[in-house]
Amino acid sequence: MTSTGMSEFLQNKIGYHDNKDGKNYGMCMSVLNKCQDITYTGSGQNAEYNPVNNVVKEFLNRTLVQIKSSQDTILADYAEDCIMDVASCLAQNNYDADALTQTGNNIAVRACLPVIYTCMSVNGVQGNLDNDTTVSAQNWIKEIMGTNIRQCPSGTTGAYPDCICTDANAVYIISKNQCIKCPESGKYPNCTCTTPNAVYVAATNQCIKCPESGTYPDCTCTNGAYDIASNTCTSNASDETGGE
Repeated sequence: MTSTGMSEFLQNKIGYHDNKDGKNYGMCMSVLNKCQDITYTGSGQNAEYNPVNNVVKEFLNRTLVQIKSSQDTILADYAEDCIMDVASCLAQNNYDADALTQTGNNIAVRACLPVIYTCMSVNGVQGNLDNDTTVSAQNWIKEIMGTNIRQCPSGTTGAYPDCICTDANAVYIISKNQCIKCPESGKYPNCTCTTPNAVYVAATNQCIKCPESGTYPDCTCTNGAYDIASNTCTSNASDETGGE
């Protein structure tokens, strides 16, 4: 589900007014009706509920970030495991990384295309659905099955895929073939932040602090609006131009 679709789904769950039957729906509509100065447009008999009012928008702004972070964590966890799923499928179909001809390997790749494309997607690799689909998959397979990937990276001991990071605070991630450690404290992925008011974001492996006040992602700005995408306070247009 896209972020737009998720936003619409949550909006309907939060509350809305159906003009066709004149009824209110949603879990929070009774509360939203008590905040009509913010949640309604117009006044008196002409007052109408605004489904994209500031109360709902601010809630969605925070909630969608948390949902995205959870999605990224789930995908990152799967990305580590799916390469082994691909290798297992190819082995079952007699894939030979050292083969001089590609005929048998093409058959193996075609048999495993569903799991290959899923794994390529969660690892940030863009495949295509044209006639050269198998070639695209072949190139990726060569990378993950090739000798450069079958070797443990620097800063590790052991033999691939059982690589061990020499840094006790780092964790070996097979999908990236590298050791990752927390930006400030803890052991990945259970990271914590030592910077006051900073929050650990698993999706980017960063500790993020609000630019002015609040605790990320519930940041507030003294002047202007908070932009969660860039984690900055954006000045009002009148401030930037000097106003009147």
